[in-house]
Amino acid sequence: MLRPRKVSQVLSMAKIEGIRSIMMIKGDGTLIAASDDESSVLSSVSQNDGDSDSQSGSLSMVSFNGKVTAAIAASMWTSTQAMIRLDDDDDIDCLIVECEGGRVAITSMSQNLLCCVGEPTVEFGMMRAVACRTAKYLESELQNAAQAISASS
Repeated sequence: MLRPRKVSQVLSMAKIEGIRSIMMIKGDGTLIAASDDESSVLSSVSQNDGDSDSQSGSLSMVSFNGKVTAAIAASMWTSTQAMIRLDDDDDIDCLIVECEGGRVAITSMSQNLLCCVGEPTVEFGMMRAVACRTAKYLESELQNAAQAISASS
């Protein structure tokens, strides 16, 4: 059985300077565990459609809690995956979004997602490294737990 409190401890240990929060999320946006319960601030998430003067998909979010951030992150991941699958049969391994108030990195792990929320000063490569490294570690730990449970039954 997954213990969200233990997962939260692992997520907290994975945080580095500049990373505000790391969350484990179900594919539907349900928050499983988070490194902290403080609200994350995301502002002005926008996608540029190629025209430097026009922005589409602009969304302003200020002082949302982890549950809302998790739902938005899952929606962004699902939408981006759907768009990429229309063009290719490829999947993305990490989605990084720059917001006015910080940066967000989202990656998949098993059937879940891992979302890192960081300060605007955290390098994109560092955001990706923290997200991917943490997801890989948690994925292996969850597989070990599943094997232990199946061996004992």
